[in-house]
Amino acid sequence: IDWSESRFKEIKSRLFTFFKQCGVAAHALSFVPVSGLKGLNIKDSYSEISWYNGISLLEELATLSSKEREWKNPFRATISDAYKVIGMSSLHIAIRVIDGCVSVGDTVVVLPNFEYGHVKQIIVAENSTTTAFGGESCVLVTAGMDDSLIRAGQVICHPEEEPPLATLIRCKIVMFESTVPFLNGTRVTCHHQQDDVPAQIKKIRSQIDRKSATIIKTHPRVLPSGAAGIVDIRLESPICLETFAQVKDLGRVTLRQAGRTLACGIVQKVLQTEKVE
Repeated sequence: IDWSESRFKEIKSRLFTFFKQCGVAAHALSFVPVSGLKGLNIKDSYSEISWYNGISLLEELATLSSKEREWKNPFRATISDAYKVIGMSSLHIAIRVIDGCVSVGDTVVVLPNFEYGHVKQIIVAENSTTTAFGGESCVLVTAGMDDSLIRAGQVICHPEEEPPLATLIRCKIVMFESTVPFLNGTRVTCHHQQDDVPAQIKKIRSQIDRKSATIIKTHPRVLPSGAAGIVDIRLESPICLETFAQVKDLGRVTLRQAGRTLACGIVQKVLQTEKVE
């Protein structure tokens, strides 16, 4: 708001508290004031902010270290959109590659519907390429798929390398500030990637220390605000996910209720899966 320092500090304070609750280290956080509407302090530093002596957003991003792409891992991607172009029979699927790679000529399968198709073309940043790797967003031009069965939030991978269709998972979660008691039997919405599935807290197994992960109390009746714990969650519909140790992006969940975020966490173990005949 008119480059208000007080407003910047207020937003910074709120976000810092949120990320701290999520377990993000303070040294890993940077806050940069920008104007998206006018494009200020994004590419070049904006000298008119008298109280800010830092660098621009792009300069800040340039300081981040990038990790090596794990292209040898099984192919995993999440779907953000699916559409057909007028005059073409091929189905265009917009995806974000989480792990591994996909190439032209590959056979792929969309879960949980097990819809198979063939990759005819891969488009990255409006340019055609032969392979897309982990971390890239691209469009797969496919053949042989029913577009009515494809939607955002689904997972696409190679056949015989499918992640499990989980119906019961064990998670390590961190509670946010909430007036809603978090008990055994509490009904929530489990948000995973772009998917939302009704779920129920089957069992609170323990309350743990947020830093050391040592057990404070076994089988507590309730998890209070700000606490961490291990819980078993029953999913009403199967979700394609993996443990956080296997694939980080597919191993994160958020628990919501009535539009409020109650907790976020990571999947430690898949306890039950849907059988595929």
